[in-house]
Amino acid sequence: SGRPVYVRTEEHINAHFLICFIALTMLRIIQHKILNSLGGDKKDDAHWKEGMTAKRIKNALNEFTARGLLGGHFFVDEISDDLKTILSRLILRVLSSYLRCMNSIN
Repeated sequence: SGRPVYVRTEEHINAHFLICFIALTMLRIIQHKILNSLGGDKKDDAHWKEGMTAKRIKNALNEFTARGLLGGHFFVDEISDDLKTILSRLILRVLSSYLRCMNSIN
């Protein structure tokens, strides 16, 4: 469920709309890439949920935590399977290889 949004000026309303639109666009790009990697038909609405639902993507991204280390490095606390799927489909090679390394240590 959404919360009330307290924006009154036209500039703030436009900024809020833009942020929401960018977030929705990013969500659809992630869903598209996951579905495409599974070989699903992107024209069939029923297949969008087969790839990964918006709720699963949101939960995976919300659970992603890392702690800062010296030298600008980060220690990733825990990686869910959904987050691994998202990162691998977005071709985040550097981060994905770092996560594989961290998972082998744990």
